[in-house]
Parts: sequence; structure tokens; C-alpha cells
Amino acid sequence: MKNGYCFLLAAVFLIESFYEVRLYAFLQVAIHHPRAQGKQEQIKRVKRAIYWERRWNWGSWILIILLLFAPGRYNTLLMAIITLIETIVVYRMDRIKQQLI
Repeated sequence: MKNGYCFLLAAVFLIESFYEVRLYAFLQVAIHHPRAQGKQEQIKRVKRAIYWERRWNWGSWILIILLLFAPGRYNTLLMAIITLIETIVVYRMDRIKQQLI
């Protein structure tokens, strides 16, 4: 049961990671779009989201490497933490995207 739950969390993490890459690409283009140049508040929010997304990329890799070396009883906990933070980052980026559209 625990392995199935960990596998499910890993699948959700991978799906969110693909969506996060698409959001990141969209926000990178949106920040340089001529229509967004006059809206400094939106550009500031996009830059902040991109900043935290980059930091989270490094953090997620550290947690994934830690996951490989952690004892088996901590794997589900670490995977849940990684998936939760990934969900929060994707949610923030998606909310900013919806405000830009």
C-alpha cells in the first residue's frame, strides 16, 4: 500500500513538473511581451514567481537526491513534501498566468 501511494505521488509530481515547464515558458514570454511592458505590478509578480520557481527547482533536486539515500520509511513522507510544494508552486504560477490572460 505504501509503495502504491508513493508511486501515485511520484506520478502526480511528474505531471505537475511538465505543466510547470509549460507555465515557466509562458511566463518568460509574457514578461517580454509589449503589452505587459506598461504594467509594472504584473511584471513584478511574474518575476517573483519565476524567482521562486528557479529556487524550487534546486530544492526539488536536493530533496529527490535525499529521497534516493533516505531509509525506506521516509520515502513516502519526502515524496509527499515534494509533491505538496510542487503543487503550491504550480498553483501560484497558474494563478499569475490566469491574471495575465
